[in-house]
Amino acid sequence: GLAERLGIPLELYTAEGGYFVAAHEAANVALHASLLGIDAEVAVLRSVARCEPVVRAQWLADQATIADLERGALAIAGTAFHKGVSPEMPWVVFAALTAEGVSKRSGVAKVAESYGFEMSEVAMVGDASNDIPAMLASGLAIAMQNAAPEVKDAAHHVVVSCAEGGVADA
Repeated sequence: GLAERLGIPLELYTAEGGYFVAAHEAANVALHASLLGIDAEVAVLRSVARCEPVVRAQWLADQATIADLERGALAIAGTAFHKGVSPEMPWVVFAALTAEGVSKRSGVAKVAESYGFEMSEVAMVGDASNDIPAMLASGLAIAMQNAAPEVKDAAHHVVVSCAEGGVADA
């Protein structure tokens, strides 16, 4: 696959809440798992995809590999490619492949609908530019202090960084 060919880590997220990686040896995978506050399960990713619905595949790329990754991913019919950079890991380009029409915005809308909420009743917390569409669609948009300027501009409120407890403050 693309991850092996380009030598970059790939994470899979499943509909049941699973977080899987091919190997923990990449320092960026361990750091990302610690920021998420969950442990990644090491697995054969093709087997995971056969057993559970995968809702997101995310590569932890860098500036040197992102263009090749995007070209390869866009060749897969029926998918959409999303990129973002977190202020907590600015050297990593988080690149996600989802089904066409699936995004953070559509995911937030789906969760809101499942709980009977209108988007105007939803709060969205973000720190990267790929959070902006979901923030703009939400009734309350909150950015982390260390977010990119355009993310803070899209927010109604700004709280301290994730590392300083910003999500709890939100």
